[in-house]
Amino acid sequence: MQIGSGRVEAMIWIRRNQLARRNLTDDQRSINAERLRQLESERAKTERASKARSLGGKATPDQIEDRLSDNVADKRSAKAPKPKRDTRKGHRRPASAVSIYNKIF
Repeated sequence: MQIGSGRVEAMIWIRRNQLARRNLTDDQRSINAERLRQLESERAKTERASKARSLGGKATPDQIEDRLSDNVADKRSAKAPKPKRDTRKGHRRPASAVSIYNKIF
């Protein structure tokens, strides 16, 4: 990574360094791991999009239709059960954060 290569890269660097801290609780570590996963996913998506734009081409009719349809993930998350207790008032730990933490450590 080059210095000054972008906001997302800087945030990834921060999250990785946060995970290396010894004084984090398991909840804090899992939240940082989930946010790191989200940032790396965003970076990969951006890289794929820029590579696809450089190659050119047009979207298929199915791809265009998918872009115009409602987001299925939003509908699924609306139906998902809500946690009974938050880790901190006003903040909720992402559901996949614990599994990511277990994969890392």
